[in-house]
Amino acid sequence: MKKTLVASLCGLLLSGCIASGPKPLPILNPFLQSLETKINYDNSNTKVLESEIELALRSTYEVKISSEFQITIGEIVINSNMETSSTATPIWEKDNFIYFLTAMHVVSDKSIPLTQEYTDLIEAESKRLNEKPEIKATIKILMYSPYLDKEFEANDSYYEPLCKLGVIRMPSNEYVKPIPFKIDKNSSMHIGDYVYNLGYPVCLQAVTPSMNSGHIVSIKPLLPSLYPNYIIDNHINPGDSGGPVYALKNGHLTLVGVMEEITGTTLTTYGVFNPLLTLDALLEFSSKP
Repeated sequence: MKKTLVASLCGLLLSGCIASGPKPLPILNPFLQSLETKINYDNSNTKVLESEIELALRSTYEVKISSEFQITIGEIVINSNMETSSTATPIWEKDNFIYFLTAMHVVSDKSIPLTQEYTDLIEAESKRLNEKPEIKATIKILMYSPYLDKEFEANDSYYEPLCKLGVIRMPSNEYVKPIPFKIDKNSSMHIGDYVYNLGYPVCLQAVTPSMNSGHIVSIKPLLPSLYPNYIIDNHINPGDSGGPVYALKNGHLTLVGVMEEITGTTLTTYGVFNPLLTLDALLEFSSKP
């Protein structure tokens, strides 16, 4: 089941592993060396950051959404299916449910994943037979952790169109816990700030989540809501959508956004992430009975 938070939130803008145990996590030494070059850390802070990076990677889940649908037009029956892969992060637990943060488009358009070929066929046959298509769709959302080597089936998904945030809800269990990091819901980021995004890039067929780092190079209004979105020079790939974006604040990782899309030209590619300004409203909405 999928729900949309449609209520106006503009006032917010105006007011200001495997059965035998977890798999070992490779520490990304080149990344850490690069980070030490860009930011002046002593050894103790680097060790703290290394530990937090491990926690962040272990808390990044692959979202596997499989859609099966049947379209009937008169006596014609068309069956098809589709699978997508993206990224999400557990951020909240309440009333025996755990909530994963992702991007809006990860959960908002999965009910009828039609290809253009099917779309053209359905439209042509509907006109020829003068009958309206009957569509039946079945959606399954699985949250996968390579470190646990476990999949968990989700119940519901929700999204909010102003900051383009999505939430996936599933029953709590002994394995999945919310991230232990601070969440910045005030969009207190600036051009030049250093950020890190985590995700499951499809092109790399990643077994574990990857991490990329870069800078905020531009801040633009997220139309039509006029909320800001952030352009970053991190290396982004399909599948990273919905992944967490962290910044280092007071020496610790802080969740500051969610990956939205790839932008740029054929020569230069940038990533776009959205802030968490409307996250509280989305969580409140998705936690209602």
